[in-house]
Amino acid sequence: MEFPPEILAIIREYSMPRFKYFREYKRVLQVKGVSEWPALRDALNNPGVVEAALAFEAASHEFSHLSFFDEEIDPETWYRYDQKIGFYQKRTHLVYCETLLNSLVESTPIP
Repeated sequence: MEFPPEILAIIREYSMPRFKYFREYKRVLQVKGVSEWPALRDALNNPGVVEAALAFEAASHEFSHLSFFDEEIDPETWYRYDQKIGFYQKRTHLVYCETLLNSLVESTPIP
């Protein structure tokens, strides 16, 4: 037995996920340390926002895995200098990704 096309259209419509980017949304919330961000939830369906959210998540994980340095312990070793440069570059990239994500979310019209 086969369903008529009208019934199949209704089934397809209701079988689609209610919120397509649930995993990405939850991971960004965890990174930012908040429990809800309704504006991000609404904005994730717009082009570019998912990519910005994934870039922000990747940048925050890179930055969090970087061990923090202390200049006063051993200021003249080269590896500390390299670590210091990496620290600032990754922090700058993280701030850039977060700013991009926030601007995309804020520019999304409220439905």
